[in-house]
Amino acid sequence: MNTIRFFIINILFLINYTVFAATDCAVQTDIPQAECDALVALYNSTNGASWTDSPGNNWNQDNSPCGWTGVSCYGGNNVIDIQMVSNNLDGPLPDLSALTNLSMLNLDGNLLTDASNLTSATSLVLIYLSGNQLT
Repeated sequence: MNTIRFFIINILFLINYTVFAATDCAVQTDIPQAECDALVALYNSTNGASWTDSPGNNWNQDNSPCGWTGVSCYGGNNVIDIQMVSNNLDGPLPDLSALTNLSMLNLDGNLLTDASNLTSATSLVLIYLSGNQLT
């Protein structure tokens, strides 16, 4: 009986680890680690697990940020565009200044409450934030 219980516990652990594996920005090779950290911060600060397209969007689930839904990378080296429209992003935006090549940010129609950290994102050319809860 103890052997079966041990086996079941190990299987549950493996399933849990596989389904909820988080991105390790130190080992991914798509983009600089600081950019990966900024994307993970965006996911965490806006309740990423509750985004409309989660978990199928791959955010914070694998080590390929350039393949995450809504993220575009230039030559696979830097994040240049984030588009997460009407996707239930809920909360304040984190500091995105590490995304030094980010030129477009489209987060229309979400539940964002604070965008004051965007002042440090100096490469942004286009910012779309309408339909949020910004004050």
